[in-house]
Amino acid sequence: MSTNQTQDRTFSCDICQKKLSNRGNLKQHRMIHTGVKPFSCDICQQKFMQKGQLKEHQRRHKGEKPFSCDICQKSFSVKRDLVNHRRIHTGERLFSCSVCQMTFNNRNNLQKHVRIHSGEKPFSCDICQKSFSVKGDLNDHKRIHTGERPFSCSVCQRTFKFKSNLRSHRKTHTGAKPFSCEICQQSFSMKGNLVQHKYIHSEDRPLFSCLICQKTFTTKGSMIIHRRSHTGEKPFSCDICHKSFSAKSTLHDHRRIHMVQNQFSCSICQKTFNNRSNLRRHSKLHIR
Repeated sequence: MSTNQTQDRTFSCDICQKKLSNRGNLKQHRMIHTGVKPFSCDICQQKFMQKGQLKEHQRRHKGEKPFSCDICQKSFSVKRDLVNHRRIHTGERLFSCSVCQMTFNNRNNLQKHVRIHSGEKPFSCDICQKSFSVKGDLNDHKRIHTGERPFSCSVCQRTFKFKSNLRSHRKTHTGAKPFSCEICQQSFSMKGNLVQHKYIHSEDRPLFSCLICQKTFTTKGSMIIHRRSHTGEKPFSCDICHKSFSAKSTLHDHRRIHMVQNQFSCSICQKTFNNRSNLRRHSKLHIR
């Protein structure tokens, strides 16, 4: 390996001319160009260029989180994750996009953002070849092919492909409805439901028409579900008793029949029900 030792005792990479403070750092740096990864995890076989990177990675398998935030006590397995996390508390945003000047609290988020401008999508699905700008989006996408649903509700055991869907679902148990219509004040547990609701108030709302009976709907999803009443299509099947349904929400209500514990409780008399619509019907008895 040829190196050029400069007068100020730095060592220069003969490929990219980056200067390093010592010969060991130069040796590690050159692995970026060669692609050599000599350190391998004995649990998952993932390879790393540096021994320190391997040690950080192995903490994730062991669940070790030695770096703790002194403000909120959240802990991390890697020190740089703690450094990035602290900026949430300080509001510090050191990394700025040279195209649109949007700022970020860590370099990784900036790199993801820059791909919006460049159109770069370096992460490709090996099954359907669809490409993504963010590795996490590729991991989410792959579950479409595998059917994997790794996120489970601790209350009703319903499973989800995406963590965001689990977060939205949990609100059905807590009753939280943080999204409110500024026109009629009706509240919703999910932002998407609020967006659909707002079409009711809009004069130029799009209407989706059934080609068979011409009935119109404010959302395409509602129209598709309705159309199945004509076709008899029931694509959603219970994995316990194999009964089929035309709408996914009806399947979810049905699954509660198989559960030991009813999930929806009356706040007045504590009677429980296996779906929300039955609870609503019951609640009217108290206000008559």
